[in-house]
Amino acid sequence: MQVYIIPYNRVNNNFLNIVSSIELFEVYYKTENGPLGFNEDEKGRTLFRAIVEGTIRYSANNGEISVMDASYLSENPMWSFEGVFIVPTEFIITEIAKENDLRLTIIKNQPLKRYGKPIKPEIPSFFTDLYNKTTGKYTEYKIETVLEKGIDMTIGTSDSLGSHFIMKRDSVFMQRLVSSCKDLGIVIKHVVSYREIPAW
Repeated sequence: MQVYIIPYNRVNNNFLNIVSSIELFEVYYKTENGPLGFNEDEKGRTLFRAIVEGTIRYSANNGEISVMDASYLSENPMWSFEGVFIVPTEFIITEIAKENDLRLTIIKNQPLKRYGKPIKPEIPSFFTDLYNKTTGKYTEYKIETVLEKGIDMTIGTSDSLGSHFIMKRDSVFMQRLVSSCKDLGIVIKHVVSYREIPAW
């Protein structure tokens, strides 16, 4: 088992073209005798859990916001890897409350709109339209805003090389990754090209 860390390529990656000066890295997990991906074997899943437990996840699939605590991870063993994982801060907790209020307001406004009655203001939050399913991209300025505020976050995604993370070098997620790899006996390799990451 190995973990490969490679500098994030803003030019070749259409998924998220962050223009911030903050340096990002992609993190891949390679199983012992098989494919890449944190969800491919038990050590990969254990490593994934160690990285994200205690965070807030915004799902790219359905916009669901979940607390990734031990209970959630135990009750949802087949969780989706796709999404943004964020360390909860006062700003993030406030934005979650705003998003919940917005979603409730939208529901309440539907019959009012139908009958031409005055509607309540629909005030967006950080999580509103964070991911665009049509383009398959995150809203770049929102991601940059969080990174530049110094809030720890990582993005989970999948491509032809398997499920992987995008994260900052000095983030709590990278610290958890390094610590957990040491505990699990997983070798970390720093590479500069995708060609150095074996697909099998």
